[in-house]
Amino acid sequence: MMIASRITIMVENLHKSIWLKIFIPYKIHQKATAHLKNKHGDVLRNVVLFEGNNAIDISNINDKIEQVKVETESETILSNL
Repeated sequence: MMIASRITIMVENLHKSIWLKIFIPYKIHQKATAHLKNKHGDVLRNVVLFEGNNAIDISNINDKIEQVKVETESETILSNL
């Protein structure tokens, strides 16, 4: 079994909702955040993340999320959805 060593980001439809799932496989010593952005770069929501699995219900956000920026003390990831 292979253990992920990188942050993974995925979208999943589950229980009549749309979930943004972010997995952080390492220990976090400072605050980690996810910034959900629309196509114009406007931040729709900021979310504090924790080590391990993070699930964010995005089904009630009116504007379409185009990008997710995840920032931890050791890396920053920008992912297009």
